[in-house]
Amino acid sequence: MPVAFLVAPLGAPIVIMLFAVPELVQYPESLSQILPLFALIVGYSFVTAYLITLSVGVWLFHVLRRLKLTQFWIAPSIGAILPVILVSIIVEPLVEPPPASVIVFVSLPGAAVGALLWLIARPDRVTA
Repeated sequence: MPVAFLVAPLGAPIVIMLFAVPELVQYPESLSQILPLFALIVGYSFVTAYLITLSVGVWLFHVLRRLKLTQFWIAPSIGAILPVILVSIIVEPLVEPPPASVIVFVSLPGAAVGALLWLIARPDRVTA
């Protein structure tokens, strides 16, 4: 199970990269301008995914398992909702309300992390 918490957060930067690849392909002439921003966003998503997973995700995983809420759909749902809540808390004082694009941009990587975490840890299986 600890492996799940170390591997699953890698899903966030992978999803972010999938968002950016069409932009990089569409505008190859501006690659030198886009690449530093792209690297910053991927790095930020990497660090943020690990921080959220290790600080809130581990605790939430054990609570949901104890409550026997171990169906697959719960993990990506919570994975999508949790970063949106955190972004709303951080961004709300700056921008009212967060734009829909920001919500999608943080919820999809979160859902990927939740799904990967569930697929690796398999909380639905009974342990001895």
